[in-house]
Amino acid sequence: AVAPATARADDDYLIGSDPQPHQELNDTPGWVTLAFKSKASAKLAKIIVLDAKGANVTTGALIVEGTNVTTQLAFDLPKGTYSVYYRTSAADGQPRGGAFQFALAG
Repeated sequence: AVAPATARADDDYLIGSDPQPHQELNDTPGWVTLAFKSKASAKLAKIIVLDAKGANVTTGALIVEGTNVTTQLAFDLPKGTYSVYYRTSAADGQPRGGAFQFALAG
């Protein structure tokens, strides 16, 4: 069976993301939004997006709305591969996290 577009095959807690893991984009995304199986904890939720040199390209405050967590990205990101690292809490309160990458080709 093919796993849904999750961060890692063993992390079934992340049920969707924009951009998606391994997605190649032509235009700079303004945001990274992650959707989880249960309500995200505003206290524990964290998203960090790093460029190929390891610099954090997130800006502004994290937005937590129900099961979705969104972070804004810097403008005019250069071409390259970006790594998304995230943490939140599962329905049982245990921390959950993972990572994935997307590419900016444009």
